[in-house]
Amino acid sequence: MKNIKISVVMPCLNSAVYIGKAIESVIGQTLKELELIIVDAGSTDGTLEIIEEYQEKDDRIHLLMSEKKSMGYQYNKGIQTAKGTYIGFVETDDFIHPQMYQKLYETAEENHVDYVKSDFDLFMGDGEKRLALNYSILTAYYKDLYNRVIEPKEQPWILYHDLNMWNGIYNRTFLLSSQIALNETPGASFQDMGFVFQTFISAQKVIYVQNPSYYYRRDNENASQYKWMSHMQFVIGELKFIWEYMHRHHISVPFREIIFNRCFSFFAQSYGCYLCQDIPGGSSGNTEEYLNALHACYEELSYSEIRDEALDNSIAINMLKAGKNEFDAAIKCSYQSTKNAKKDFFDFISNHKFVIHGLGEQGKALLALCYRHQIEKNVMGLCDNDKSKCGESIFGKVCKTPREYYVENPELSKEVYYVVANTTCYKEIKKQLIDMGIKREKIVHCIDWVQTHSVLEMKKENDSYAK
Repeated sequence: MKNIKISVVMPCLNSAVYIGKAIESVIGQTLKELELIIVDAGSTDGTLEIIEEYQEKDDRIHLLMSEKKSMGYQYNKGIQTAKGTYIGFVETDDFIHPQMYQKLYETAEENHVDYVKSDFDLFMGDGEKRLALNYSILTAYYKDLYNRVIEPKEQPWILYHDLNMWNGIYNRTFLLSSQIALNETPGASFQDMGFVFQTFISAQKVIYVQNPSYYYRRDNENASQYKWMSHMQFVIGELKFIWEYMHRHHISVPFREIIFNRCFSFFAQSYGCYLCQDIPGGSSGNTEEYLNALHACYEELSYSEIRDEALDNSIAINMLKAGKNEFDAAIKCSYQSTKNAKKDFFDFISNHKFVIHGLGEQGKALLALCYRHQIEKNVMGLCDNDKSKCGESIFGKVCKTPREYYVENPELSKEVYYVVANTTCYKEIKKQLIDMGIKREKIVHCIDWVQTHSVLEMKKENDSYAK
């Protein structure tokens, strides 16, 4: 095919369960001038046979064999082979909206940008049992940056939220001329972190768009996000990879402290899981080596960088400087404390009737959590002070203003609890509810861990999914 507008790279290894849907979502795009480059690392479960069946039907599909079982290597091989003006990526257990590449391509061409990225949906289940939650790259305070050409280096905080590579398209010339490549460590975990950083720091003009069109699966237990024990090794490997890149290109403020903070947070979560033996049988790798690598990077940060991210306020980081025993104790205590807080909150919402106040990301995630664990009957109503959200139906429940709910349910309003899913305005909302006649002890602050990613990763026996 001539005039290929987008090359889609899809690395795979033993993906027979889901790859058919992923392929169909790509070849079914309204934008037809594309090629699909599948890079297989030696599948033995029937994946290759499925790919060959699709190749017989569509000559836009190309199969490459990878010499390494490394997602980073597979992506790089696909990028080097691509012929399209832009390059996109799809993982084999995900799928995309039929118009995704049409819309992204038109946006990129109209604005002459290095890349375009969109919000996306995280989902579990399929068909009628599918549960999806939207992930917004730009926080509510910065929503005015959507659909605008920006220079990413001028908005470094976006790196805290722009975490993935597959929800966009990248100008191929930009990738090749900037010599952007993924870290070729074995396996498939966190290699996209280095890619996201390189594209972010190298791009001159980019656009983020709001409409989600990539669907990211969160219930494939063979996927990398569930292999917690290997996370420590991969996070440290990616931290070293990015750190070396910053050394070569003389990059420091404000990116070093952001990258360190992100990697440290990922590492601490996995390390706490390992120390508390929440996932038995996993290999921890050389934890002493990992801690030394973290400490070495931290020591390179200037005092102003440390203060910018308030890293010196972190008990865990201060214990990292004190020694392994002290660090282990701090991480274990923090992990166990968070785990206990989760259990207490979950026990509370499992045993009480309540109204969710606030339908931002946190409120919707809380509602999804209730459906995830079959306690949605305890949710008696949805409220929000934003009148534009009132009348919106989510999982069959209609949002109202707090006053409307109180007037329509005067007796019930006094009996139920109000879980406020708005950390920023919690105190103001609490005062509002008290002024309406709600007793202080009936108002509960939704704890911060109830967010999109954490909800869909919480596991429980006999999980069920909402429509």
